[in-house]
Amino acid sequence: ITIGAAVSRVRRAIPLILEDAENGLSARMRRTVAELYELFNNLGRRINFFDKEIDAVFRQSEACQRIAKVKGIGPKTATAVVAAIGKGTEFKNGRHFATWLGLVPRQHSSGNKQVLMNMTKKGDKHLRTLFIHGARAVVRVFSLFNFHL
Repeated sequence: ITIGAAVSRVRRAIPLILEDAENGLSARMRRTVAELYELFNNLGRRINFFDKEIDAVFRQSEACQRIAKVKGIGPKTATAVVAAIGKGTEFKNGRHFATWLGLVPRQHSSGNKQVLMNMTKKGDKHLRTLFIHGARAVVRVFSLFNFHL
């Protein structure tokens, strides 16, 4: 039995698979799949609940809305930033924040010679991932419309 990888296909296919008595699934396998499908649906409901809670926090927070004005940053990333850094007063500037987050190259510079290494990847991994996904979305949209950054 094969199902496409999309969530919508799984939601449509599993009930049909469980109803089909002639597909070769044992009774134990049917119970197992039914239990997993119920867990899958419960997780979907919980995700929807928390998405609504995040959206409510976003709408009530002026700081979140200011952060979300940056292309590629939506309610989830904005609320994650505010949750992680508050007002951000501990950072001298944006570069210090980027360094804390792990989005800048490691430097081994001396005198007049600048040597930039790989990304440090220190800091908040989840927040860094959100920023990277947002940046990819912006690049994808701009490349679709042939805009130049």
